[in-house]
Amino acid sequence: MRRSLLVFAFAAACSLSLYAADNRFAGTWKLDPARSAYASLTLTYAKLDNGSYHFTVGGGPAFDIGFEGKEYPVGGGYTISQTMDGDFAWNSIWKHDGQVTSKDRGQISPDNKTLTLTQNRVRPDGSTGTSVSVLTRVSGTTGPNGSWKQIKYTSEVYTVVVSPLSDGVWHWEVPENKQIIEGKFDGSDLAVKGPQASPGQTEAITIISPTRISYTDKDGGKPTGMGTRTISPDGKTLTDESWSPGKESEKSTEVFIKQ
Repeated sequence: MRRSLLVFAFAAACSLSLYAADNRFAGTWKLDPARSAYASLTLTYAKLDNGSYHFTVGGGPAFDIGFEGKEYPVGGGYTISQTMDGDFAWNSIWKHDGQVTSKDRGQISPDNKTLTLTQNRVRPDGSTGTSVSVLTRVSGTTGPNGSWKQIKYTSEVYTVVVSPLSDGVWHWEVPENKQIIEGKFDGSDLAVKGPQASPGQTEAITIISPTRISYTDKDGGKPTGMGTRTISPDGKTLTDESWSPGKESEKSTEVFIKQ
């Protein structure tokens, strides 16, 4: 009996080792912004009678904001406060549960036709990540009031670390965010854990093949995004194609390089 148990333990260990070695997703992946492309978004600042603005991102998130320095709740434990800096610029502070998560700046060109939004995110690991959106005015005449269409986006650089723990159980982590998803990738909702994750934030992941998986992001059970992740034939790149629910024709593509 003892010999049988030892043989079984040895075989299980070998099986796990081979599984990890053959897992195409396993390893550390770093975003290559130059090879990534993002779907265009439309931001709208609709001025209200009380002087604040109703802000919407495409057909997704919507909330009221202002530019007088007051903190506005935007959901998921987040708030935003903004102050004008002259007639063409403003500074924004995002917080999650009272902790600063981003220090952003909006800058409108002198001709009022172009808006540049620079996001300087304060990551949980202490580092910073900068992303930049350039938008062109669709409606409105001066200041932020009106609609703006994104014509260029440059993402911050971040990494993804994938570790198979056992057959069917994965550990998926973004170290800069201290964000973790762990469990079986069988289509069930897995909690997104991390200091800046929203309550009720989940991701459901399904293995399609050894080199391809699909996923659906949810907030409080409601889908907020979906996509696929695919490993290249040479195993050197991971491509993440994502889209908003009902907008599969408007995809964003992020390309990660294996480190």
